[in-house]
Amino acid sequence: MPCRIEWKKDGVLGVFEGQLDVTEFFRVIMSIISHPNYKKCRYRIYDFSHATTNMNSEDLHTLSAMNYHSMMSRISNHEDKVTAFVSQDEGNKALLSQFITAMQLPSKRQIFSSVEEATDWIQSELQPKK
Repeated sequence: MPCRIEWKKDGVLGVFEGQLDVTEFFRVIMSIISHPNYKKCRYRIYDFSHATTNMNSEDLHTLSAMNYHSMMSRISNHEDKVTAFVSQDEGNKALLSQFITAMQLPSKRQIFSSVEEATDWIQSELQPKK
């Protein structure tokens, strides 16, 4: 499996490893949002630091067509979640930005260069607002 999924107290960390294609990316996301722990999950971190991908912008259209409504109905029930994507690769960052736009994710989301930066942002976003 090119993704290691770690369930945390309030969230989930998905660490993608090796070669990643659009079908596997979709499968991992569906696995996470279908998991029973997802309902109590407040954040998601998808780490692409250890992955290479041959995905391109055309794959985003394929991803959108692959049970898009099923995926969005599961996500949109949890609009309070915070999502962080991690990659140092500029090409992956551009693809992730396109993915965020194409999927119109209802949660707050950002792209970071490290899991530490993503975690800091998530902690600040999840702090009670005064």
